[in-house]
Amino acid sequence: MKHYFVIFLFAFGLSTFGSAQVAQKPNAAERPLTEEDQIRFLVLSDLLGKESREKKTRCVTVDGEKKKPSKALLERLKQVDPKVKSGSRCYLDKQDGDVVVDGVTGKEALLFSVNKLKRLDRDRVELSGSNYEANMASFGCKYTLVRENGIWKIETVSDCYIS
Repeated sequence: MKHYFVIFLFAFGLSTFGSAQVAQKPNAAERPLTEEDQIRFLVLSDLLGKESREKKTRCVTVDGEKKKPSKALLERLKQVDPKVKSGSRCYLDKQDGDVVVDGVTGKEALLFSVNKLKRLDRDRVELSGSNYEANMASFGCKYTLVRENGIWKIETVSDCYIS
């Protein structure tokens, strides 16, 4: 009987030690997104999917011109487009017609932005998303999203503009 108890303690000790070694901090792409970031992700992914310019940095802001996206949202967006960076990396060059510039490389970039979301009811929200490159070079739409069975989906895209 003592042998079974010793074997049990040994096995329990190994399993506890092994699980402590395996436990790791999840990276930002694996962390769950907040509800607002889930909604932002859907809109920004849609906008990024419409952009075809290959080499330009894609700077992202949320809820206003210079608010940075959360780390989890930024990492999730990098899975959609690896050229995504925080909006704080880019600036508008006023001397050259409000062109978006990557502050690190000095090259032209694109600015993707979502405005603060407006709750229409518990399961419906509305927000605007846009892509800005320079004066007279932008695109944007109003998005309505609906939550069905706990999952947010784009319901309508309307009032789009191009300049």
